[in-house]
Amino acid sequence: MTGAAERAAIRVPFGGETDVGRLARRAGAVVVDALIVGLALALAAVAVALLGGSPPSAGQWGVPLVYLGYHAGFEGTVATTPGKRLLGLTVVGEDGSPCGPWAAAIRTVCRAVDGIGFYILGVAVALATDGDRRLGDLAAGTRVVPAGDTGDTSDAAEESVGDRPER
Repeated sequence: MTGAAERAAIRVPFGGETDVGRLARRAGAVVVDALIVGLALALAAVAVALLGGSPPSAGQWGVPLVYLGYHAGFEGTVATTPGKRLLGLTVVGEDGSPCGPWAAAIRTVCRAVDGIGFYILGVAVALATDGDRRLGDLAAGTRVVPAGDTGDTSDAAEESVGDRPER
């Protein structure tokens, strides 16, 4: 299988490239990422219990810090999270470059506000902005785009991945 064919094989078709379709894919990515973080935390708790230790007293801040660290870490290093990757999304800067550590940190800090009421505020802001940008995207100068897309809206960048010849 070629690299493009392998990437296409792991993408889950979910929503179109309409505003609502992109939001649906982003919502799906949030759910996948939350499940991954929850599973990792549950496995860590079981491992600690099996080793005879008592769970760390992270209290009410442990889970949110792990969740936020997960997003900042993945988006800051590879410009996507496993959930976004599964749904064919990536985070890019306004110039089309991959999201870096600083932008990922800003997006992540703002996630605490965007996530109010199960992301109702983030969805409302995304619906009101061009390109489905939540507060974190606006503050960090980023946008979430289909993987392989730079987010650039110039004529040269409008060529879709499907229209490119096989190499």
